[in-house]
Amino acid sequence: MAVTQFIFAVACGVIAVFYGLWSRSRVLLQDPGNARMQEISLAKPAAPSVDAPAALPVAAAPGVAEGARPPGR
Repeated sequence: MAVTQFIFAVACGVIAVFYGLWSRSRVLLQDPGNARMQEISLAKPAAPSVDAPAALPVAAAPGVAEGARPPGR
């Protein structure tokens, strides 16, 4: 049974690689769009402003105090 699962996993991986290559070639063959679309794609993203909200703090894992250290450190 383990050999069957291994063969299945390898087959899925091979299929995924071929699908990735196929989809990549399909995307690269698409029309680049009109002049306005190309202009938009070349635009650089704006720098974040000072008024932009900061990222939310990451919550500690349940049962672990923020800033807690293992014993002896």
